[in-house]
Amino acid sequence: MSTKSSLLDSFTKALSYYISVSGKTKKEIAEAIGVPPTTFSSWSNGKHLPDMDKLQNLAEYLNAPITHFFDFSSKPEPPDPILDELIEAYKQLPNEDKLLVRALTLRILQLQESK
Repeated sequence: MSTKSSLLDSFTKALSYYISVSGKTKKEIAEAIGVPPTTFSSWSNGKHLPDMDKLQNLAEYLNAPITHFFDFSSKPEPPDPILDELIEAYKQLPNEDKLLVRALTLRILQLQESK
């Protein structure tokens, strides 16, 4: 199998997976990242690969690591909405509170490991 067909295969598998996880239609995703639905269709059918800037937009929109589109050998874990919520809350904290959250998290892990 050539590198290009391997890359196309990996990309289409990853794209299909992340479309299904997102709960969005292909048309909704295409509109959100600013490409025509026909272009998005050619990506999802494995006819073409997106340019890097469009791939970056796609990965960000689908909340997917961009590397999964290059090497999709296994299904990643689905996004964790609780983790996403915590990350958003954490970003809003002042630095001293971020350090407190870090210390608390590490302490909880230590206590769990000692059980």
